[in-house]
This record gives sequence, C-alpha cells and structure tokens, in this order.
Amino acid sequence: MKYLLVGAAAAALLAAAAGSAQAQTTYTNSALNGCYAHHSTSVDTEPGAVNRDNVGTLCFDGNGNIVGTSGTPALSGHVSNSDGTAKTTTDEAATYAVTNTPGDGMGTFTFRCNSDAFVLKNIDANGLAHGFDFILTQRTGKCSGPEVIGGGAEYQGPLK
Repeated sequence: MKYLLVGAAAAALLAAAAGSAQAQTTYTNSALNGCYAHHSTSVDTEPGAVNRDNVGTLCFDGNGNIVGTSGTPALSGHVSNSDGTAKTTTDEAATYAVTNTPGDGMGTFTFRCNSDAFVLKNIDANGLAHGFDFILTQRTGKCSGPEVIGGGAEYQGPLK
C-alpha cells in the first residue's frame, strides 16, 4: 500500500510538471517598439584583431525595422572605441525579426555589415520587451571588425 501511495504521488508530480511545460506567449516584432540603450564589447584573439567597446541607442518601429535618421535626434546610433580610437556612427537603419527560434522570444538583427541573434528580456503585460541581449552571428561583405561581440540593452522609452 505504501508503495502504491508513493507511486501515485510521483505520477501526480510528473503530470503537474508536464502540464507546466507549456509554451510561453509567441512573441512578435511588436515586442521591440521604442528606443533601447545598448552596450556591447568584443574579445578577439586573432593576430591584428581589433577589440571594441560600443554604447548607443537602437530604435525599433514594432514592425521589423531599426529606425535611423541623419537628423537630430539621430534615433539609432553609437560610439565605439576600438583599441583607443573612438568613432561615432548615426543613422543605423536595419531590420529585425522576432522568430521565436531556436527559443521563445529570440530573433535576428540584420545590419549592413553583420547579423546578430537576440533574446528578449523583461516582457511587460502588454508584450513590450524592456530589454534584450545579443551576440554577433555573422560578418557580411567586406566589413571588418571583431568576430566575437555580445551585449545587452534596456528600454529607454517610446519612439517619438
């Protein structure tokens, strides 16, 4: 009888655990909507490699576009420091896709010179991400720079 009760309790726990393994909300591009302050850093070991720190802003329209403008305010832009040489970049227009692959809340950014993978963080009740983490996945074209880059971002506010 004792073994029967222990077995029934174990089965109930397994059933409860299986029931809680349901998928989260399927996130969409609208989860990134507004401007986010970001910081990234790189570590490279190749001969002649250029290490880089980077801070800036990325602004998302909620429809798959990273919005940049050469006017003021510049919306998306950054300042990078590559081995002691600072460089400012504005008008960073690009695209993004919340694909939920390989996991919920994951996706890709596609810039002129690189592609990044990201994961959404701190999703509020309205489905808006208040942060994300990202890593470089691919350099494209003849663009140069570090091959290992990662960072994170926090929500600044709505796109105006």
